[in-house]
Formats: sequence, structure tokens, C-alpha cells
Amino acid sequence: MTEMEFDEMMSMRMREVVADRCLPANFQDRLVRSVKGSKIAWRMKLAAVIAVAVALGVAITGVTRNDRSGRSHEPMLIAADAPTDNTEVSSWFLLGYLRECFKRNRNNRKKEEE
Repeated sequence: MTEMEFDEMMSMRMREVVADRCLPANFQDRLVRSVKGSKIAWRMKLAAVIAVAVALGVAITGVTRNDRSGRSHEPMLIAADAPTDNTEVSSWFLLGYLRECFKRNRNNRKKEEE
């Protein structure tokens, strides 16, 4: 038996084995759902990573930020003189604001469900 005959024989056997094989009827639907699901999962992971990165950036900025006023701030119940010259928004304020936004959305959804 030559190499060419062996290849022909193997090809014929492979065709016989593969000839009676076919994909399930619902294969296309399952494949589409699987691809869509993996895309959604990837987008959710990406959004979570971005949110964590932003939160870490805000937290690191808040921790490492130096007090630029130079005055010592003593704890008071009522501020004697309000800082009117400061127009900067602190990163802690931004983090608290975002927290309130998410909290309000969650509370609004609960009220709508009731």
C-alpha cells in the first residue's frame, strides 16, 4: 500500500464518519444567545473595572490631598467664617454626591414597585 492509497483510504473513512453527523436543530439560537450573553458579561466586567478605577482615583486623591489654606482648622459645631474664596470641589464631596445619586435611584425604584 502506497502513501497515496493510504491517504485516499483515510479520506474515504473520514467522509463516511462525518457524513451522518449534523448539528442540533437549535444550535444557531443557542450560539446567538451565548455570544450575546458573553458580550453583556464582558461589558459588565469592563464597567465594574472602570467604576473601581474611578473610585480608587477619587479615594487616593482625597487621602493624598494637601490642605492648601495653611490655616489650622479646629473642629467647630458652627463655622464662624465660611470659606468664600474656595471654589474647588473636593474628591470626597464628589464621591458622596455619586453615592447619593445611586441611593436615590434605588429608593425611587423601590417606591415605583410598591
